[in-house]
Amino acid sequence: MGLVLLAISFSCADQEKVPVFTGPEVELWYDAPAADWNEALPIGNGRLGAMVFGGTSQERIQLNEESIWTRQGSYEDRDGTEAIPQVRQLLFDGNYKEAQDLAVKELLQERLPSGTNAYQTLGDLMISYDDSSEVTDYRRSLRLDSALIRVNYTKSGNKYRREVFSSAARNVIIFREKAANGGKIDCHIQLTRPGEGEVVMYGDNMITMKQYVDKGDGVMLACGVKLIIIGGHVHSWGDRLEVDGARSMELRIVSSTDYFGEEPCADCEACLGQSLECNFNRALEEHVNEYQGYFNRVDINLGGSGTTHLPTNERLDLVKKGKNDPGLTAL
Repeated sequence: MGLVLLAISFSCADQEKVPVFTGPEVELWYDAPAADWNEALPIGNGRLGAMVFGGTSQERIQLNEESIWTRQGSYEDRDGTEAIPQVRQLLFDGNYKEAQDLAVKELLQERLPSGTNAYQTLGDLMISYDDSSEVTDYRRSLRLDSALIRVNYTKSGNKYRREVFSSAARNVIIFREKAANGGKIDCHIQLTRPGEGEVVMYGDNMITMKQYVDKGDGVMLACGVKLIIIGGHVHSWGDRLEVDGARSMELRIVSSTDYFGEEPCADCEACLGQSLECNFNRALEEHVNEYQGYFNRVDINLGGSGTTHLPTNERLDLVKKGKNDPGLTAL
């Protein structure tokens, strides 16, 4: 059963309330997109997460949901406690090799066959932009005080800003990109997953994906991506959604599995419906308030460093060369 597209009006106020940020010392920032997964910036709400690469020709958002498992193999519980006194005695007697071999055999043996019951990725959301012009004023950042990723850049004389966060309050990942100075967003959006067997459907303003992981031996997963634009138009074309001439583009991403017994498609519909009760600004405000309730419990101040104007990777290089950077240490 596919996800039902819900027609829900935004009921929250449109006024933008700026979240409270604590300062530059809680920000990781870079002057170039991520070259690989290790350089991408993470977001997550404890269940639904992503790695955001920040590309300007193509944005990749690698998605994760905590309960996507293969469920292969059965756990074998073996009690090795009876061998502990013997292991101890071998150590006391100086027979270290024998003690190690016995400990490995009786205490450290596999409880599950290797390569089974493995965690898997949810997939990749790819946004490919039509304009491949040169980019200037690029800045990619993650604010630790708000769990918010921002990507800012200028292309063809127009300024663009992306914001991405994973809301625990609304159980959704939200992506928004806005164009200024008369700029337009022209792109196509695809949802993919490694392996085979996923069923991805593209409709008006909506992408849905379903799959029984590992050919039915794993969990059943569902994912929904709702597209909201201001200006321009959108249509589905084969294996993609195409956006032409938008001033603003927003994506609401939800996912669920049957790991805990839920019906994942129905669960996604409920999460999406709850998300769409609020506009972007209210959802961001709720997210920051909820997140800072945990983040603000602890404060680490090791002193200023005067290097926050430098990209984080450059600060790391300076530290490797011996420079003291207490602000980076606190980060």
